[in-house]
Amino acid sequence: MLAVYLRGTRDSVLLVALLHSFFNRTSNDNGIAAGLLDGDARALAMPIAVIVLTAVTAVVIRRRLTRAYRAVLDALPAGDNHDRNQ
Repeated sequence: MLAVYLRGTRDSVLLVALLHSFFNRTSNDNGIAAGLLDGDARALAMPIAVIVLTAVTAVVIRRRLTRAYRAVLDALPAGDNHDRNQ
């Protein structure tokens, strides 16, 4: 999941860290999901939600998941985010 989002955010570690923090906040015993779902429903809903959101994100950003796009990112000078938005 985090690898898909890392590529989708054009290698922004900050945005992936925010996603990770949000995921931790929603999935623990006193998180957002705990307030909406109880017991086994929450234990089943969280993995399903992660799989569905990751699959939808991968379909939306599928062009950025190619090896050709990775080569373009690797060829850019460090810190050159301007051209990464293409």
